Amino acid sequence: MAESLVSGVAVRLGNSLIQEANFLCGVRTQVELLQTELKQLQGLLKDADARQDESEAVRQWVADARELAYDAEDVIATYALKVGSRKGGSIQKVVKRCAYILSEGITAYNVGAEIENIKMKITNLKMNFRDYGIKESIIQGDGSSSSNEREREHRQTFSHLEHDLEDEDIIKKLREILCEKKCLVILDDICDIETWNILREAFPMKNTSSKILLTSCNKEVSLHVDTEVFLCELQCLNMARSWELLEKIVISRRKDCVTNVNKPNIEKLGKEMIEYCGGLPLAITVLGGLLAAKQTQDEWEDKSKLLRVLNLNSYQRENLTKDIGRFIHLRFLSLKNSNINKVPSFLGNLRCLHTLDLRIRDSPVWHLIVPNIFKEMKQLRHLYLPRVYKVSEKLALGNLCNLQTLLNVGPETIKMPTSFRFNYLRTLDIKIQVYDEGPHLIQMLVSGCPHLYQLVVFYPIKKLTETHQFSPNLAELELTFTKLEEDPMPTLEKLSNLKILHLCYESFVGKDMVCSEGGFPLLQYLLLDYLDKLEEWRVEEGAMPSLCHLIISYCGKLKTIPDGLRFVTTLQELEINFMPKSFKDRLDKGGPDFYKVQHVPSLVFQHSDKER
Repeated sequence: MAESLVSGVAVRLGNSLIQEANFLCGVRTQVELLQTELKQLQGLLKDADARQDESEAVRQWVADARELAYDAEDVIATYALKVGSRKGGSIQKVVKRCAYILSEGITAYNVGAEIENIKMKITNLKMNFRDYGIKESIIQGDGSSSSNEREREHRQTFSHLEHDLEDEDIIKKLREILCEKKCLVILDDICDIETWNILREAFPMKNTSSKILLTSCNKEVSLHVDTEVFLCELQCLNMARSWELLEKIVISRRKDCVTNVNKPNIEKLGKEMIEYCGGLPLAITVLGGLLAAKQTQDEWEDKSKLLRVLNLNSYQRENLTKDIGRFIHLRFLSLKNSNINKVPSFLGNLRCLHTLDLRIRDSPVWHLIVPNIFKEMKQLRHLYLPRVYKVSEKLALGNLCNLQTLLNVGPETIKMPTSFRFNYLRTLDIKIQVYDEGPHLIQMLVSGCPHLYQLVVFYPIKKLTETHQFSPNLAELELTFTKLEEDPMPTLEKLSNLKILHLCYESFVGKDMVCSEGGFPLLQYLLLDYLDKLEEWRVEEGAMPSLCHLIISYCGKLKTIPDGLRFVTTLQELEINFMPKSFKDRLDKGGPDFYKVQHVPSLVFQHSDKER
């Protein structure tokens, strides 16, 4: 809806006045007035959106409002980028600043004129709405504080989520419906195997009349779902057919604007754009819809204004075109599973990004360099670094105060001030890159994230962080190759909100592990994998009172299942994978340990039919 778009732009302009105060000082008053105009326009759009069917004029006015909102945001973002890129602390930059002062004054004057032009158009648009009889709604709040806006948004979000079902309840409900009824389920764009593994529990593959239609750009996903799956492999369009489709959508509708003089130039621009569509008809159709509304070649050339989302998943070329560095209004950029061999420095121009996914495909390019480009990406919410990479200088992430997701970060690859805090970070994945820097940096990272929900550590820390240094909200924890020498359970079992715990390859290198009475009050899922030194695991009565799913894999020296599991009455499934045959035999009906698990509805044994 145009109303929500205009509202979002008004809020972001308010945030810019605070976050970019130094850069916007030359046009601050104009930006404040523009924000007020947008809020007044927002008040009219609620009724206008609902009455678009009444008149072609109203539909056009709503479309104009959407364009004006984009124009407003683009003008401010462009100005902040131009001025901000000239400011810095080195002697050379200070000298250059003297030469730029006059230029900045001219830039501010031009931007001020553009803002006045947008305000005049908004005023005319408001008059049209009012003359037509569009009612004005009152917008609550004065917008004077972006932090208040964020706080209100935070409260509204969580008041809604409080009534949501738990994941396990949703999975159970879905399975019941799909087994009892005949349904067609469409899962669109499952991009990787990991995503399917997360979803698969909710969708029964056998003993059901329901059918699942799954789409993916990754053939491996379809083969992983089921070896007997019916595979319909669609071919992407080549360049000629891609252009034919775009031409059909755009040029055939805009014959009045396309002449023999400018058609070659428009065709050249169009072919440049469809390269990013990857031969996908839907992407080309969406692009065509955007371009069909553009009147002139100049508007086509200003393609950076159109782009907010650029998905280059599985991009096959080794280098990115420099044009991407000009798309300064991008909010989302993904290079996941692409084949690029270099992360270009011009990505640092994309200061409006909310999501940046650099998880390129693993390849022999083990020396991929990630440049220090994140300092000015202050709006970034989600940053996914490559699985394996190096840095020429440590990455400065201290300014990214809005981060919610940070994956594949290594303590030796980042530069953080000692007093930093990621107040909004919910997911943190710490991966080993080199061994030369230690656990104290990990401890600093973890303790600086007070609202962390999910934590993954792949690093030989040897000693676990104290319980009080973990986020009290931590619900998912995965430890791999941490090489803990002391039993981690006395620390981890005090994490009162922990629901999922993975102890993977050499996370613990000791022999004994004990879960105490009252420990892990909310734990529902526990994985013990490749703990090849573990010999004895004890579970006291009253421990893990909420456990539903337990998996034990590759723990070859573990002698027997804990006696205390017989008191865990909530346990629904026990999986034993790649364990010695003698371990499995003890759990079979009639075996000496069967009494410990006879209450468990589902016992699953995989690859445990021989001694190991």
